[in-house]
Amino acid sequence: MKRSIGTVSVALLAVLCLAFPAQGAVTWCKTDPVVQLNSTLVDIQLEIPLEYVPLVNGPTRFEVQTPNSTVRELILSDLGYNGHGTEVIFTDGGGAVKDSEIPTEIEVYVPIDESQLVDEESVPARLTVTAENALPVVFEGTTESTWAELSIIED
Repeated sequence: MKRSIGTVSVALLAVLCLAFPAQGAVTWCKTDPVVQLNSTLVDIQLEIPLEYVPLVNGPTRFEVQTPNSTVRELILSDLGYNGHGTEVIFTDGGGAVKDSEIPTEIEVYVPIDESQLVDEESVPARLTVTAENALPVVFEGTTESTWAELSIIED
C-alpha cells in the first residue's frame, strides 16, 4: 500500500511540473539616488526588469515629500536608465517631524516608450528605501507610478 501511494505521489508531482513549468527569474536593473533628510542618509533604489530598460526615454523622476522643516539635500545621483539621468525633486507636505520621525512620501515615475508595449501592458517597478539607520523597506508599483509612505528616523 505504501509503495502505491508513493508511486501515485511521484506521478502526480510529475504531471503538476509539466502543467506549471518553472518561470525564469526576472533580472532587475536599478537606479538609486541618495538623499539626506536632516542628518539621515537615505538610499532610494528603483528597479525595473532589464527587458524594459531599452524603452526608457527620459530621466527617472523621484519626488520626495517631507515636512517643510526638514533639511533636504541630494547627495548622490547616478546616470539613470540609458544615461537619461535622474531628477530628484523635494516638496513640502506630510505633517510635522515628531519624536525624531520624519513623515516621508516618495513617488517615482519612469518615462517609457509605450508604443513598444503590448496593449494595456504595464511595466513593473520595485522601490526600496533604505535609511542608514534602518532596514530596507520595499514597495511595488509600475513605471507610471510607484509610491512609498514611511517614516525616516533622524540620527
